[in-house]
Amino acid sequence: MSQIVRQNNLFSAEDWQTIYRTFSQADFKAYDYDSIRNSMLNYIQINYPEDFNDYIASSEFIAIIDLLAFLGQSLAFRTDLNSRENFLDTAERRDSIIRLTKLINYRPKRNVPARGLLKITKIKTNEPLQDSSGNELTNAYVNWNDINNADWYDQWLTICNSIFNSTNKFGTPNKSATLNSIKTEIYSLNSTSTQSAVKNFSETIDGVNTSIDVVKADIHKSGYLYETAPDMTEAFNFIYRNDNQGFNSVDTGFFMYFKEGELGFQDYTFSNPLPNRVVDIDVADVNDTDVWVQKINTNGVPTEKWQSVPGLFGQNTIYNSLALNTRNIYAVQSRNSDQVSVLFSDGNFGNAPKGSFRIYYRTSNGQGQVLKKDRIKNKEIAVKYKNSIGQEYTATISLTLSSTVSNSQAAETDTDIKNNAPKSFYTQDRMVNAEDYNIFPLTQSTTIQKMKALNKTHIGHSRYIDINDPTGTVKSVNVFGEDGVLYKNPNFTLSTEEITGTIVDTTSYTYIIDNVLAPLIKKIQLQNFYFDTYKTAIESGHDANQFIMNLAAQKILWQPFAVAGKSSTGFFYIGNTPITNTGRPNEAQLITVYNNPNGSDEKLGFIRPGTKLEFVDDYTTPTTTTWATVVSISNDGTVLSNETTGSIVLDQSITAGLKVRKILPNLRTKLNTSETSLIQTEMEKGVDFGIGYHYRDASTKAEKWYLISEDYIDLTNDFGITKNQSHGGATTLAADTSWLIHANYIPAADSASNPKYEFKIRGLDYVFESDQEVRFYYVPEYKNIDSATGKAVKDTIELLDINKDVAVLSNPSSTTKLTEKITFSVSDSYVEADGFVDTKKIKLTNMDTDNDGMPDNPIAHENVINNTNNIFFISYDDYDGYTYYKTTTGVSAVSSLTNSGLEYLTSDNFFYLNGTKLTNGTASSYTTRYGVSGTTIYKSFIGRAFNTTNKFYFQYRHSAPRDQRIDPSVSNIMELIVLQTEYYTNVINWHSAGGTLSNFPLAPTSQEIKNNLTELEKYKSISDQLVYTSASFKLLFGTTADEVNQAIFRVVKMPGSSYTDNQVKTEVVKAISSYFRITNWDFGDTFYYSELAAYIHRQLSTQISSVVIVPKDAEAKFGDLFQIKAASNELFFSTASVDDVEIVSGLTGANLRSTGGN
Repeated sequence: MSQIVRQNNLFSAEDWQTIYRTFSQADFKAYDYDSIRNSMLNYIQINYPEDFNDYIASSEFIAIIDLLAFLGQSLAFRTDLNSRENFLDTAERRDSIIRLTKLINYRPKRNVPARGLLKITKIKTNEPLQDSSGNELTNAYVNWNDINNADWYDQWLTICNSIFNSTNKFGTPNKSATLNSIKTEIYSLNSTSTQSAVKNFSETIDGVNTSIDVVKADIHKSGYLYETAPDMTEAFNFIYRNDNQGFNSVDTGFFMYFKEGELGFQDYTFSNPLPNRVVDIDVADVNDTDVWVQKINTNGVPTEKWQSVPGLFGQNTIYNSLALNTRNIYAVQSRNSDQVSVLFSDGNFGNAPKGSFRIYYRTSNGQGQVLKKDRIKNKEIAVKYKNSIGQEYTATISLTLSSTVSNSQAAETDTDIKNNAPKSFYTQDRMVNAEDYNIFPLTQSTTIQKMKALNKTHIGHSRYIDINDPTGTVKSVNVFGEDGVLYKNPNFTLSTEEITGTIVDTTSYTYIIDNVLAPLIKKIQLQNFYFDTYKTAIESGHDANQFIMNLAAQKILWQPFAVAGKSSTGFFYIGNTPITNTGRPNEAQLITVYNNPNGSDEKLGFIRPGTKLEFVDDYTTPTTTTWATVVSISNDGTVLSNETTGSIVLDQSITAGLKVRKILPNLRTKLNTSETSLIQTEMEKGVDFGIGYHYRDASTKAEKWYLISEDYIDLTNDFGITKNQSHGGATTLAADTSWLIHANYIPAADSASNPKYEFKIRGLDYVFESDQEVRFYYVPEYKNIDSATGKAVKDTIELLDINKDVAVLSNPSSTTKLTEKITFSVSDSYVEADGFVDTKKIKLTNMDTDNDGMPDNPIAHENVINNTNNIFFISYDDYDGYTYYKTTTGVSAVSSLTNSGLEYLTSDNFFYLNGTKLTNGTASSYTTRYGVSGTTIYKSFIGRAFNTTNKFYFQYRHSAPRDQRIDPSVSNIMELIVLQTEYYTNVINWHSAGGTLSNFPLAPTSQEIKNNLTELEKYKSISDQLVYTSASFKLLFGTTADEVNQAIFRVVKMPGSSYTDNQVKTEVVKAISSYFRITNWDFGDTFYYSELAAYIHRQLSTQISSVVIVPKDAEAKFGDLFQIKAASNELFFSTASVDDVEIVSGLTGANLRSTGGN
């Protein structure tokens, strides 16, 4: 034992007991100067009270304590700082963040340059050239679409064909494809091999000095333009695009591809093939897309172009998706300040470089700059070329940015990297499950402000196994009901998306006519209106029997020819012997129609191609009724002596001797040349105008679309023809209501923008609903094809023939039933104004079995509903908080008031309660009639509803699409709803500038989003198909919101509030805007006012005592805006201003009513 003690005393540096005491008494919480100093002093005072007792400030011992405390603080700070830099969440230095992300194989994204097309606006050459007329072109500019030069196109192509390579003159491109629905062609120039790889110029854009590289482009197999690897030996090229909108279109003409930035390169000589070689490019702001590696000869000409692959930290460059025989590979890794390192392979799985190499890179601004149209204008570059005989000349090309380019992306910030790296690691660089699709795209692009992925169609159900879908959406349904309701809804309006599509720039009038007006004319609601409201107005303004043949004088019959008995070809006749003994038509009895009607009979002139004819066996009590469409007419119905078939062709066979009872001229859904010319002329004037339709104009004896000048058009009253000259009426200023389409001229907002036109269309919806028994789940995009006919199978509502006919509406005791069932086809689901899809209801139209654009029976609805019977609805609040309407019999339709109970006065279309008119009524017979009694709303429509006495029987058939049950293939349709940063910024700026709905920013197209996210295609599952949809905004409360979503906030101030009224208004609007920040919402969310009210109260708890929301819509009531649902691709956006906030002294029944009330 003595040996151990002796050795401890002699050789131990410290006694373990002393060490233990030191650590047990040490204050490990001390880390700053003061706490370390105090801790050391306390320790010495406790353990060495006799040895150290001089604690005055001038003591040398105290100075040593101070120095140690300072050193301890510095070491603690550095240790803490270095520790923080080793964790991604707390790291602050970008070097540390990049290093840490390498551990999880995340490559921070550098800046992405703006890239797009510069339009060639003029061109010249110093080559001696002449056009086909002998005009000299040498050193003469030729301008694209030069209105002052009739030969400009010939001259343009003359110069281009001289510049182009001899193998690809205009019309025979090197490569072509359809990109963004625009035909695109690549033409290589016969440029010399001594030029630079790119053409660079600088331009000051919005105060920023911007470098632009004009580069060589190609068409990628995925459907977009891209830059080819830099190569001095490759020719420049032109890109020709034609959107078929004329030479004036910004998308028609010749273009060159450009990228923002400046191309640079560094040359290296590698004597030995060193494995895993790393080359650092110590240049800042290298962009994320443009790094190329090439092996070159002594002249700098590339002999090998190496291929880039993704780099993996901790591994050499061997893991890639390239073919095994592709060994010349490299990877690029990001460093601080957007510098890069180029990594090569190990020599085994890929070649190690040896010899002379050139590494190209492009430095770009990296700030996400938006290049607005015309910010680059008539910028010239010179390209040397050789003509067809090898002589060298120079072409001067003038370039203009004709469309805004907004695909630039700033480099990832440190915060972005720290957010995205873990997400990327979670997805493991692939998109498989729903979480992947909602996370991974955010890590790949800085242009995404917010996004959501939806699986529209999925694998999993074999096509051979039916599935049970309780909603009936993807399962065929065939059900019966007896609680049907059918009514006319004249309040047809285009959807928000369609309205946006009708507000168009006047850059191209041809585009407006072909792409805006043409689809509007074909709207099914306009056809419904034509065969209903329009027809009724004609019968009221002209003759109640305008479309019915006169039984005495106009009894025409059908005679098949040359097939006896029944045929779709033949002629019309009057008499008993339509065929002579020779077998030829009896000309004495043959009737002419169309352009030369027999006896100038107007109704016979109605018979033309497209007209619908009703054939019956007896005019008064028919037992057979058949509708047919006129397909063609030759010689106005006359059968010439050399003809062996009838002069009239119908769409189906008609039995000989059947009589024509009704003639319904069709609505022509295509504008002719003269009509389009008149419309274009009117638009060029920059005025409002209306477009009407006459089924047979008296002067031309043909149908026509006509114009109504802005001085004569009446936009407030219901449709009518009595004030239109084409219909025989007397013209009166501001009185013509015969318009079907109204064109509203919107002047240019400023000198940099163009005027616009906004179009409004009349329409009519037939709405069918089931009170309790059936729910309708209809998806317009789902199509099912009948394998036997090859035609689409439509969803239908069949009104069964056990129903009583229309007579029961005027005589409830009538027992007359329908002679046959009436079939309607489903045209759309029923969407409420707030975006809610009401599955109790469905929109219908008259059935068109053969899809020829004409209903089988255009007036089938007249067999079950008339224009006088009113049905009534009463509002009620359901358990889900929504307000719904149900039919009620508690309203009496009266011609004169009895002042007893709730009555609907049909003579003025108002609701009355005990003789007192209810508020919010309207005298218009065209719009919905409604009245408000307390919190209950009553509505009236023209239609028919079931009741206890007379049920309304129907059969609903829904044909589910078979492509929802498919074999494994590319069958997962993943819809990515993307809110792009630039679009969101534009909306914010629009609101800040007090924009109107007419200049609301246009959302990016699906193709534009796809072009910004092309890299995503590499990471999706093989079974998935990506589709892109832009996010849209549901505007709320302000004057730019939909009328049903406009509101006033009425605020009661707290007694003794220190804020002025204006301050309270400002703070309320600020709180509302803060509440609706997009970070607080997801696509398709539901807004609850109770939540907003609570937030406003929290923000202004000491200033206000109450705040309520009151709708502006005259039809709405207090509480209607307490809940609003966004569509699946919508986010809420408040446009409320201080004008939408009112300060009131208290809440009363008067100021809780709609602001649009009477």
